[in-house]
Amino acid sequence: HTATLLPDGRVLVVGGFYDYDLLETDAAEVYDPATGQWSAAASLSVSRGDHAAVLLPDGYVLVAGGFGSAGNTAEVYDPASDTWSVTALLNGYASEPTLNLLPSGEVLLAFSAFSTAGKQPDFVGFPEIFDPSAGLWTVVDDAELVRELHTATLLPDGRVLLAGGLLGEGFEDLAEIFDPAAGALSYVAYMVTPRYGHTATLLADGRVLVAGGYGEEYSPTASAELFDRGLGFQEAWRPQLSAATSPLPLDSSLIASGGGFRGPAEASGGNTATSATNYPLVQMISLVNEQFLWLPADP
Repeated sequence: HTATLLPDGRVLVVGGFYDYDLLETDAAEVYDPATGQWSAAASLSVSRGDHAAVLLPDGYVLVAGGFGSAGNTAEVYDPASDTWSVTALLNGYASEPTLNLLPSGEVLLAFSAFSTAGKQPDFVGFPEIFDPSAGLWTVVDDAELVRELHTATLLPDGRVLLAGGLLGEGFEDLAEIFDPAAGALSYVAYMVTPRYGHTATLLADGRVLVAGGYGEEYSPTASAELFDRGLGFQEAWRPQLSAATSPLPLDSSLIASGGGFRGPAEASGGNTATSATNYPLVQMISLVNEQFLWLPADP
């Protein structure tokens, strides 16, 4: 199943498998931590298991893909009205995909696979982009491999790291980067250990910790490794936070003060001493879905 934290603090739990026959369910429930109670939500349009879900900027929840006939479908949940709205069909079939909310407000789905006349999807496919305003899916690039049980981590620069996974009977050690600006995948490096069903966590210094999962002969692995983009940083340029609004009530403003909130030159020279796009250097990163925002500096 999936579990998505809603803006009001409740948790939406969607679909999954039940019973010894591993049947998918169309059920959804909402947990309210204020009361400690579960309540039934509106049912999905189709039964889903091995799907993915992500919170959209408007507070709606996108649910996409899944096992079997749900693989090329997606729908959006409105917590305010407790209703589901079906989107356009995916271009491929996505079982055990990942969804990442991009800085643009669009959503990256990885991976989809083509399917032909009643056969299982081929292991050659592509990532897709969902545009919430249009409700449409668009193929953005051919993937070298279609993977399941991989990880997709949104990096601080807005790109997405896709690592590991399961390809048929094989274990993947390939890592790729999806760049929304270019709309394309590019090879990064091979992981130290092929793995699937692992976790990937964005660390505060921009590196990604990949840990656990299953490796050779379907055996659990206790190993971990770090992905480093190799950009580095100068300690003297690192922003220093002296104070921030804490605790931060809902619907209130966060005010942070300190130094080094902009690049040293505040220009677009494009060398290592400048912030090429003149962005502030301070970000807020959600620990729930890794969405990030740049903090605007007071002129």
